[in-house]
Amino acid sequence: MASAIQVEKFLTALKRHRIPFMAVGVSAAALQGANVFTNDFDIWLEKLDFFQLAAVAKQAGGFALFTEWHGVQVHLPDETIVDVVLSVTGLDSFRAAWRRAQRVRLGSAEIKALDLADIVKSKETLGRKKDIGTLPQLKDFLRLRNARDKARRRQKKRSS
Repeated sequence: MASAIQVEKFLTALKRHRIPFMAVGVSAAALQGANVFTNDFDIWLEKLDFFQLAAVAKQAGGFALFTEWHGVQVHLPDETIVDVVLSVTGLDSFRAAWRRAQRVRLGSAEIKALDLADIVKSKETLGRKKDIGTLPQLKDFLRLRNARDKARRRQKKRSS
């Protein structure tokens, strides 16, 4: 995954400015324990104030830019790129996804990550070649996570 130290610094700055965001895509899957890799880090913002985002990026030692091809990106000092999206294909609203999102840790920062089931749904909807290659791993991890959670609920129920 992208450099955790620089990404953590940037995400902590977003939280400090009370900008709602969550990790999405393979970045979010990796934070939840999936054995996947990505070169960048993807976040979903509820809404975009580009000037505020640029100021936050500058505080983290980076810069924000908008390109016609890539949309909004934040470039961090170690050359890590954070891709910023305002919607996720195949999913409903940010707020609905936020309620399903998982709390995860990135270094000392606690952030929200798009739920694995939502990641799978989005990647299936997109159907890109790079997503099709990752889907079997994500689905296997989702099955394992669901089985683990079910076993924990049963054990909790028995001990109550």
